[in-house]
This record gives sequence, C-alpha cells and structure tokens, in this order.
Amino acid sequence: HYSPSFDAYIPSKLVTYGHYRFIRHPIYLFNLFVSFGLAAASGSALVMVNALIGLFFILKIITMEEACLRLHFPNYQVYAKKTWRLLPFCY
Repeated sequence: HYSPSFDAYIPSKLVTYGHYRFIRHPIYLFNLFVSFGLAAASGSALVMVNALIGLFFILKIITMEEACLRLHFPNYQVYAKKTWRLLPFCY
C-alpha cells in the first residue's frame, strides 16, 4: 500500500494478486465500510458527517497515489483498466 505522503517506502513491485486482482484500493474500501457502518449504527449525524469528510479525503488520496504509481510503474495503466478503483461494478 503506497502513500505519496510517505516516500520512505516506495514499492518495488506492483501488487496485482489477492484482493488487488479486483480492486485497486481494498484497504480504503474497508475503512469506508467501517466509517459508514459506524455512522449507520450510531444514527448520529455528526458521525455521518465525519464519514463523508473521510470519503472526500480518501478520494483525494487515491487520485494522488494513482498519479505517483503511474510514474513508478509503466504497466499501472494496463492494471488500472482491468480493475475497479474502489467499489466493484461502480467505481
């Protein structure tokens, strides 16, 4: 899992197996499931607002990460065309 904000760890290879065969950002998807699940379970508008803010930041981070991954891995574009970014069959 690469983050352009943490350049001390730049991946040496592109992982395309396991969950990454279907979706490029499974960890972010899990984080969103937890955030929105907590919002639904709590029934709190404040928790829902926090989940929506988190969604905004995750989408921004995904855009930044994918730009960096395209620079580091020439075959990333091919991989991206074969997989869903965050939510299978939707996005």
